[in-house]
Amino acid sequence: MSILKKYGEVFNKNDAKAFMELFADDCVFYDAAPTAVGMDPIYIRGKAGIYMMFNMYFHAMKIEATVKSIDGNVMEYDIGYPDLGMPPVLCRGELIEEEDGKIVRYHVYPRT
Repeated sequence: MSILKKYGEVFNKNDAKAFMELFADDCVFYDAAPTAVGMDPIYIRGKAGIYMMFNMYFHAMKIEATVKSIDGNVMEYDIGYPDLGMPPVLCRGELIEEEDGKIVRYHVYPRT
């Protein structure tokens, strides 16, 4: 199973510890998709940062990733917030670097 497919599956468990395990210790996660809804981009460096950020999100609200397509190192998906009644954030994630089955660099951009 590809790391991107695992990303979508693990994300939907809303389990920050399991999600963190997809990433290398010194990973870089950059997410500009929140800018589509007026929020600041997210920049996280390191596996511990992944855990801290997503633990906060997953405890604050239910979040769902609906994978639309995976093409090589690019995944298009929608991030939904079912309890908030807001439209999903349309995302295009790029796996920039992977090593030993772990995500080293991952960038997310808004999809139109």
